Amino acid sequence: MFPLHPPVQETVVKAVKTLQSHGHEVIPITVDQCRISELNEIAYGLFSLDKTGFGILSTGGEPLIPSAEHITSEVKSFKWEFMSSLSGLDDLEKFAKLQARRAELSEDWRKIWYKYKFDAVIAPSAQSTAVEHDTFGWPPYTAFLNVLNVSNLDMS
Repeated sequence: MFPLHPPVQETVVKAVKTLQSHGHEVIPITVDQCRISELNEIAYGLFSLDKTGFGILSTGGEPLIPSAEHITSEVKSFKWEFMSSLSGLDDLEKFAKLQARRAELSEDWRKIWYKYKFDAVIAPSAQSTAVEHDTFGWPPYTAFLNVLNVSNLDMS
């Protein structure tokens, strides 16, 4: 759902080769194991619960900046699966379900981390390199890493 642009993909490949050339073992994991789309869905769901910023802009009569409009439009086009199960729920119920799903996905990552005895995970922070000012879209790789909050995973 979030393919890397060629320069980012080349950089990740170069990082892997550099680590391997210095004797590090690099263990690839599959797209299915990464769960990036699902973790992004949780990120979007959590972010969408807080309407404060958009409310302040609306009350003040301020227009959205172009990148906010772009992101809003972009996320509406994604084929979310879990989010559809939240329709009709109030925000607290949505929050509870999103947090429960976040915990499940974090547990899946914890198991992968433990299974392979990872010291680190190589992941891009963005899908693309620099873009024109105020045209940045949804940040899938930053969002997925933030939802995981790996520093809180119990690796035992």
